Amino acid sequence: MYLPLSSEGNVVVYGVAGSGKTTFLNAMIYSLIKEHTPEEVNLYILDFSSETLRAFSKAPHVGDVVLSYESEKVNNLFKMLYGEVEKRKKLFADYGGDYRSYIMNSATKIPSIVVTIANYAAFSELYQDNEDAISYLSREGTKYGIYFVLTALSTGAVRFRMLQNFKQLFVLQLNDEADYSTVVGKTDGLFPSKYKGRGLFKLDELYEFQIASLTEDNIPYTYINNFCKEIAEGWKGATSKKIPILPENVNMEFLKEYVNDIKQINIPIGVEKNSLNVHTYQFAKKYINNVLSMGSEYQSFLSDMIEFVDKAFDYDCRVLDITKTITYDSEKTKIFRTTNECEEIINKIFDIVLYRNNTYKEAENQEKVLESFEPILVIINSVASLKNAVSDTAKEKLGLILEKGTAEYKINIILGESATNITSLTYEKWYKTNCSSSDGIWIGNGFTQQYHLKANKTTQELHEEISAEFGYVLIGGKCVKIKVLSNKDGEEIYE
Repeated sequence: MYLPLSSEGNVVVYGVAGSGKTTFLNAMIYSLIKEHTPEEVNLYILDFSSETLRAFSKAPHVGDVVLSYESEKVNNLFKMLYGEVEKRKKLFADYGGDYRSYIMNSATKIPSIVVTIANYAAFSELYQDNEDAISYLSREGTKYGIYFVLTALSTGAVRFRMLQNFKQLFVLQLNDEADYSTVVGKTDGLFPSKYKGRGLFKLDELYEFQIASLTEDNIPYTYINNFCKEIAEGWKGATSKKIPILPENVNMEFLKEYVNDIKQINIPIGVEKNSLNVHTYQFAKKYINNVLSMGSEYQSFLSDMIEFVDKAFDYDCRVLDITKTITYDSEKTKIFRTTNECEEIINKIFDIVLYRNNTYKEAENQEKVLESFEPILVIINSVASLKNAVSDTAKEKLGLILEKGTAEYKINIILGESATNITSLTYEKWYKTNCSSSDGIWIGNGFTQQYHLKANKTTQELHEEISAEFGYVLIGGKCVKIKVLSNKDGEEIYE
């Protein structure tokens, strides 16, 4: 026996405690993972029962295993599914309007989505406000490749109105024999034998079935967990999308999954508060990128980002830290703290900018020359302090670096600075040439109390007090609030 989800749609499995509902889900989820790739099926598991379905969490097919107390994940899953229905409506419109037609007639793969809710009665009690969402999604979703599988302790756990959306009904052991006919219709005296995992299912006629066991172990958790780890290790493609949440700590371990290219200077720097999407800042697009704060709040973020770049990316990163406030040290990423060291690296960067400029202008095939340049990221912690510390010659070269360089030569500069210090620099030619008030990153409180970064619209949110855990990203004047990268426990993450 198998579950024809794509043709028959949603499933409800009834059975008392100990009847084998978890065994049913284990067998179903295991089979979907074994027989399909994450490009074909994505799974979201809500375990409001024994919580043993956490064993599937490592599989690349599984977006999340959600437990009863994870209210943020529950609510955000349904927001995500609503968005997926709307997205697929538009996507499928030119291909017959449904999932099957789209798969048959387009060259693009899109995975089916299977949402499993173990112990629906507990779910509906805790998340009553989401019942309408399930009613809508179970009705509309099958057309767009989204399916629901519910387990229930009693025949009254799923309301009749919603039950109309579920075409496949399985029944395991029940306490009252009269309840079997409520689920599968007339039984003519056929009832499931008194064995765990034995049940009834109606197709053209009524059948008795036995759920397959995955292993001879009494507790299959370890077997399933090892199976999922093995699948994950062997899978190199796209995985099921995680349910977006605002993490307690946006650290490297969380963000490293969103690194698309370790050679590109495009860095995930936090999670957007409203959309809950990971925000990847395109540092590679601009020659100079400002990271500002009212006081020294930017320094912690800058230090954590340097560590992230050092451990998760593969390009030349050079840090000028004349204030000696960057807390991270590394053999790979060069951090220059003394005046002599900073002057020496200014000379080298000046030579690189000059060489790349001359090489590009002299080349017949300029595109080929650009491709040959290796990316370089230069991070300056307080350019105002650096200018005050170095010699006039180094100061002049620094000004030329900041003015004459270009992102086209695969050199990108990040300037970390306080709002007070940056004021004295805004009148300099390099700042007017390469810095914009509509693009940059602001860390911590005081965004509306400065004029170096300006949003197109000043909302009430921008006036709210925030900690250094949060900040704002401006792109073309559009402002997005984010919870920023913070490497607490960072030393343990990449061991």
